[in-house]
Amino acid sequence: MRHYYFDIETTGLDPHKDKIITFQCQELSQVSGTPLTKLLIAKEWDGDCSEGRILEWIKELLVDQLFWKFVPVGNNLIFDLSFIAARMRIYFDVDFLIQLINRPVIDIKHVLVMINGGYFRNYNRIIGKEGFGINVPIWYQKGQYEKIVDYVEMEARAFVRTYCILKRNLPALGGLIA
Repeated sequence: MRHYYFDIETTGLDPHKDKIITFQCQELSQVSGTPLTKLLIAKEWDGDCSEGRILEWIKELLVDQLFWKFVPVGNNLIFDLSFIAARMRIYFDVDFLIQLINRPVIDIKHVLVMINGGYFRNYNRIIGKEGFGINVPIWYQKGQYEKIVDYVEMEARAFVRTYCILKRNLPALGGLIA
């Protein structure tokens, strides 16, 4: 089984009018959560990359491979996977939603909500990332791609740091529950 930090950036929240502009992944240690590889960022604005090519890569990883070869690890993965499924429906004219949402994933959103006292509002601030993804569409529209890359890299570092802390500390809760 191989775990991968997994995230996308989009030009908005509506998959019928907005598009995927980055896809990022990084292999993580199943034991500690620490990175085993460099962060890969596929950027739609790069010369030979496009949203269609990004979707092909994601399809290869999440649909065409065995479940356990690529286990996405992230925050609010239901948004990412639903958005991806809607975009794949447009590009490939096939509905992959069931395959995507029924695959094994590790989504820390629910743990973060619990740490946040059960509140959904601002739960993602616990990760400690600087800024918000709401700026990504603005930067994309202005051609400020370096700002998007900086944000993506910072978000990945913040996620991995939080994930490592959770991997180290959550197992101790098992003794309290049992």
